[in-house]
Amino acid sequence: MTLITASRLSNNFFSILRRTSPSSQKKDCKLCLEQACVEVRRLAEAATVAVERVELVGLVPASEIARSSADFLTWSGIDAHDTIEARLRA
Repeated sequence: MTLITASRLSNNFFSILRRTSPSSQKKDCKLCLEQACVEVRRLAEAATVAVERVELVGLVPASEIARSSADFLTWSGIDAHDTIEARLRA
């Protein structure tokens, strides 16, 4: 298993955020978690590195999980336990 350092991935993630302008997105949708992770995964694979899962630093809203595809949730390892709402219920 190859690990990519968090700084390399976060630099790619923030680069993706900067390239994505609000006017190019749906009115009610900012860059979503899935889009960002898929793009970082694509960049990693271009460097011949496999991404096996996503590690969140913090929590996401349940609505973000709800708008993510089943395929993304499966490979990323993200689930309903990673939401703000789940933490508040605990």
